Amino acid sequence: MESATRPYEISFLVRSEGDVPAVAALLAEHGAQVTDEGQVRKLALAYPVKKVTEGYFGYLVATMDAESAKKLENSARTTPQVLRLLVLTSKPAKAPKPAAVKRAARREQRAAAPAAVSNEDLAKELEKLTAGT
Repeated sequence: MESATRPYEISFLVRSEGDVPAVAALLAEHGAQVTDEGQVRKLALAYPVKKVTEGYFGYLVATMDAESAKKLENSARTTPQVLRLLVLTSKPAKAPKPAAVKRAARREQRAAAPAAVSNEDLAKELEKLTAGT
């Protein structure tokens, strides 16, 4: 019985930019189909990871079954080029709730509010209102 595939978000940290293909090889080894890939960028780490203070961070979205995802995490721990690898289940975006939509509309109305009124204009409006009584 084959288990169903689902999307996973995979974030990784490698020692050098040349180690990114090692992550791609791990994914291919475990039957992952990459659907989206982010740009790899160099980061200074907040604390040393395996005695390394700088690394290259990247992320991607891939589809695979749950068993393969677990095996991928285990394989990454034993791969020396990979400092960290995080596999998260990707969930579809939820539609906004009606209350959230109303709040957003109110924020837009406040942002489009008229500019400040001068004291002279206020005085004229007050005269108009009090003249009618």
